[in-house]
Amino acid sequence: MEGTSPFTNISIITDGRYDIMYLNSKDVAFLLSLACAERLEDLDRAATVVVRLGRKCSDFGLNRFNLVYTDLKLGTIDMGKLEYSSKEMPKRIDKMERLILTTSNLYTTLESLTEMEISEVKLKQWKKNTVAMQEDDGYGENGAGKNNRSTDQPETISLRPKKRTEVHRNRYKVAVDAKEGRRQREDNKVEIRKNQREESLQKKRREGLQIRQFPGDRKLENMPKLLPSENSGYIMRGKP
Repeated sequence: MEGTSPFTNISIITDGRYDIMYLNSKDVAFLLSLACAERLEDLDRAATVVVRLGRKCSDFGLNRFNLVYTDLKLGTIDMGKLEYSSKEMPKRIDKMERLILTTSNLYTTLESLTEMEISEVKLKQWKKNTVAMQEDDGYGENGAGKNNRSTDQPETISLRPKKRTEVHRNRYKVAVDAKEGRRQREDNKVEIRKNQREESLQKKRREGLQIRQFPGDRKLENMPKLLPSENSGYIMRGKP
């Protein structure tokens, strides 16, 4: 068996007898105790890391690992009755590695999704601005400036709101004129109907009220006629 200690830089070879190459001591037990102390320090550092990770877990056994490790160092716990079996550790380690890998992939996917959402919002805003600019360009005469947008002429760009206002004003004027024309035509129709009604009434007043005579009734021949008076009444005209 051959082992090397960085603390003493001494090589110990065991093949039925001890051949020791030493730098500072000839006592084999002393050198072995130093090597064991060094290994215990490494084990303590590893246990400290495990305790710090165990405090973040929900398992009660992992939360109290520092107490278990202290009892193990003192020799008050039977190793056969421990829950921390070395056979189950590889499975737990593999499970932890899978969970860590899954969590890492999840965070990577979330970052990609966030970037895609930002890109989609920017694309929608760009399309909206493009449509607005095309609508502004289309207010020229016969759409002449729809595809000929120039950014080198600030005067043209500054006149766009004026052109837009003028177009809106002309459209509003045309709509108002059409509405006034419809109203005038309706008024003319009403006036014509009123005049026709007046003419019909005057004609009936001039001709008088005609009473229909039935056959065989000779008594109605000498009956006086009723004429409408000025105050919407009737007067008698005929034989006394």
